[in-house]
Amino acid sequence: MNTQLAWIVRAALSLWLALMIPGAITPAAAQCQPRSDWGIYVVVRGDTLSRIAQRYQTTVPVLAGGNCLTNVNRIIVGQRLRVPGGGPRGGPAPVPGPTPQDQRVPATFQAYQSGFMLWRADTGEIWAYVGDTQTGGRGSFQSYASAQYGRLGVQPVTAPPGFVAPIMGFNRVWNNFGDLKRRLGWATSTELSYSPWVRTIAGAAVSFTLPGGLVAVNTGTGWMVTGTGNPVPFPPEPVSRIVAFSAPPGPLQVGDTLTITWKIEGTPYALLTIWDGETNVVVRRWEGLPVEGAVTTTVPTMLTSEMRLIVQAAELTATTPTKQWTTRASAGLTIAVLDRPTSVTTQAAYQPYAQGFMVWRQDTGLIYVFGLGVGQFPQSSYEWLPDNVCTDLAPGMICPINGFGRVWASETYVRRALGWPTGPEQSYQATIVTRGPKPLSVTLPDGRKVLIDDTWNWHD
Repeated sequence: MNTQLAWIVRAALSLWLALMIPGAITPAAAQCQPRSDWGIYVVVRGDTLSRIAQRYQTTVPVLAGGNCLTNVNRIIVGQRLRVPGGGPRGGPAPVPGPTPQDQRVPATFQAYQSGFMLWRADTGEIWAYVGDTQTGGRGSFQSYASAQYGRLGVQPVTAPPGFVAPIMGFNRVWNNFGDLKRRLGWATSTELSYSPWVRTIAGAAVSFTLPGGLVAVNTGTGWMVTGTGNPVPFPPEPVSRIVAFSAPPGPLQVGDTLTITWKIEGTPYALLTIWDGETNVVVRRWEGLPVEGAVTTTVPTMLTSEMRLIVQAAELTATTPTKQWTTRASAGLTIAVLDRPTSVTTQAAYQPYAQGFMVWRQDTGLIYVFGLGVGQFPQSSYEWLPDNVCTDLAPGMICPINGFGRVWASETYVRRALGWPTGPEQSYQATIVTRGPKPLSVTLPDGRKVLIDDTWNWHD
């Protein structure tokens, strides 16, 4: 085969590969310009380039070439594609994409060293943006549904000087999802309540406003932050505002009475909701409230650790089939919630030790160890252990027996913290006050009441 014929074969083979292999890139791709004479189509959820090409009676290679796509397997919701028809050549007009929807939602925002996190009160979603937050900055965006993080534990952390440790839902996401903690860094401010404009297309967020007036935008190839003259204009900022919003600072107990007060401007109504801070579920709601007023209610019994109060300035936009509200401004408060203490009087056993004592409660089988701090051992943790046998007793020493003996013999740190018993077990009636699983106070045989603080230290 001569040189000229070989060149022709190689060129034909390259053209065939470019047309047939998904994602193939031709050398001319870098100089490609999208077709300006075609109409525009907005990608919706479920679209593929093949389906769009079939809809406009063309092929994937032609559509990819007209849009300078280097990977035909990757298109995203909200992306604007050029499609045949609707341009100067005539032909059928492109099927329009879904209409963008703009709404104002109550939210909580927190800035971080390398981005920010945002919690939507209406859906419970948490959004994380990692990247440059200045005008023109680019970054990555990830959404976490409340079902993904709501049941995860909060991990208390201590922030370095000058920074803030994330709490509540932000803490759950920051601590538990991949390397988000490393990428975001520490929070640089406390949480801020605000009401961003959010634009969605086919249910997916494509842009939203930030507290400082900037806008985060999905450009189709990634997320960026824009400032004045941004390409995603939102409706003008409303003049509505929350003038005042207050409630007891807490912590409160389940069943406690609290009074919530508010004052708003710029709308005819106020909406008030109570959210479960653990599950991001609305547990109580008031609609059509006056713009200034107060509500007295009780802390809902289903709350376990915290509640969020959200007040919104609202307008009634529809009455059928149900009332529909448009919110113009919002503010939020977070209050810690504690279980109500429970007091029980039960038969108990007490034994003194050289550096503390132990108490066993008959109603539950729980053993409390009062040493350097307070430890507790449920019956299931020691009842299967062998009885304690003391082989090194000196004259006058006492060997711990029964449950006390099992715990003392099996837990080295208990034995070291308490030392040897200084007296035998003693039966008595104890009054024990608990909040959830934590003891708050225990009475002793001599009538003393031992108090246990939040750090699990005790004093009488």
